[in-house]
Amino acid sequence: MMEEFENNVLRTEHLPQIHAEEFEKLSLRYRNIRWVTCGLVALGVLLIFVALMVAGSILEPEAMDFKLFVFPTTLWVIGFGAWGLSEWFGFDRRGYLTRSRDLSYRAGWLFHSITTVPFNRIQHSEVTQGPVAKRFKICTLKLYTAGSSGANLQITGLDEDVAKQLRQLIEERNES
Repeated sequence: MMEEFENNVLRTEHLPQIHAEEFEKLSLRYRNIRWVTCGLVALGVLLIFVALMVAGSILEPEAMDFKLFVFPTTLWVIGFGAWGLSEWFGFDRRGYLTRSRDLSYRAGWLFHSITTVPFNRIQHSEVTQGPVAKRFKICTLKLYTAGSSGANLQITGLDEDVAKQLRQLIEERNES
């Protein structure tokens, strides 16, 4: 006997909701790493910029017009100011949510995103650490689903224990 095809209407008010207060926050050590990275890059670019100004004034002092430096300085202030604001306001928006059937990650201050991956679609998961992250005991959990060349979900800034627990949970859910 053939089953009858059904395609019922689902109303949005009956769909599962994801509430902002349910998301787990990332490690504060990760926030500090991001702040230091932002500061070091800004300082490095500023030092290169100042070195070029000094070199130009030594090599061709008569050709130096400080109006030429207004545009790059403005770009530096706007660029690193935007990055700093994004870090300041955006970090608290980053977080993950583990439910019985899926894992969600949200990020973004100016541009918001929530990515949800069902456990039964995960083909492979890995926990990675670079040298700086290893020093601060921070990990990245990468989740791969079928048909994708890269990680479908990447959660950076997890404590080592949390990343390992999440990976273990994913393996257990996929075995059952």
